[in-house]
Amino acid sequence: MARQTILWILIFTVCRVTPVILAEDKFYCHNLQYAGPIKDVIVMKPTKLAEKTSNAAKIGIGFAKTMISNTLGDIPVVGSILSALFDEIADVYGPGGGLDPEDVYNSLKAEIDKLKEYMDQEILEAKLEDIKNAFGTRNGGILSYAMYCQKTYKNAEDMAPCLENVNALLTSQYHNFLPPDGKPVSFYESSLPLFRMYGQLYVDTLLEMIGAARKRGKESQAAAKADTLINKVARFKEHYEESVKKIKAHHTAVHIMPENNGNCAPLPHVGVTMCVCSIAIGPNKFDEAEIKKKGKSSKDWCVGLYYNSNTHPCSRAKRDYKTGSYHITRELAIQSYWEKQVGETVMNWVKIANELKPLKENMKRSLSFRERIQFDQEVAAYHARVNHGM
Repeated sequence: MARQTILWILIFTVCRVTPVILAEDKFYCHNLQYAGPIKDVIVMKPTKLAEKTSNAAKIGIGFAKTMISNTLGDIPVVGSILSALFDEIADVYGPGGGLDPEDVYNSLKAEIDKLKEYMDQEILEAKLEDIKNAFGTRNGGILSYAMYCQKTYKNAEDMAPCLENVNALLTSQYHNFLPPDGKPVSFYESSLPLFRMYGQLYVDTLLEMIGAARKRGKESQAAAKADTLINKVARFKEHYEESVKKIKAHHTAVHIMPENNGNCAPLPHVGVTMCVCSIAIGPNKFDEAEIKKKGKSSKDWCVGLYYNSNTHPCSRAKRDYKTGSYHITRELAIQSYWEKQVGETVMNWVKIANELKPLKENMKRSLSFRERIQFDQEVAAYHARVNHGM
């Protein structure tokens, strides 16, 4: 039987509470806000494994104690509980209770998994650092070169070759800012703000190039660049929407945490069977030490309390989360965060692209049939020469 279930039973038994006529099921979640891709690097080192393992049983009971002390006020089946009893009851399973071999094994395995995750995180951060350097304002960065073009050249004729070089640099880094499928969700979260900067520079550069081409009388080049911008903005919009879709799925997923919790047992002194299950939302690993320290202020977890032994409490808790308002609230929080951070900018690109769509046809209106054919051929040739890498 799970430790937290035992503790629930013990508290109700010791306190000899009397239930109301009908025990009411209860499900509630804590702190389902979305704060964005806050950097959370694991700092656990192998030398701390022994210390962490020796505290496994104590941490588990600390979590149960905190969960109970923070939620009993919301459970309608009970009367008053003397909070002073919490410490005494927890001590039964505390430092003097010894270590459970299963806890030791699970804790050790969890730390090995965390170390693997830490190494993956280091590799991922190194990759993102390379991208930032390639994009940024240091010598050799795309943004640095674009600033050089703006400061050095004052007219369209002189600036055009420089802008072509910026466009070539942007093309060479395209795959870094619009990564292929199969990347971990954390990569999309970390790269989307960079993608917004990359996309904005790309759009600005193409608009400058369109203007420069028209001033130089290169209408076919201007039309080709407009085509390129329209197509790339459509791809940018698709990438943004797919990324947010993956992020939402990742951060609204539900899993039982701590593992193997969720159980039912009779409460002899109150005459009901109580079932409890706690679940974590999204990538939350349910750090029990943090729960112990912060209680309800810890993020992204839910608990279900049920009085029907015929229902598995964790299946019921998952269903209550997915069908209730909590899931929708969580999704909306994620959606609104990314709309503000990236989505509004992307929609501005879409607006610009839509305004460019009539450009080619307007340019061709005054041309003869033969000139239109030549115009289309020049556009196609320019596309083939400039955009083959994208």
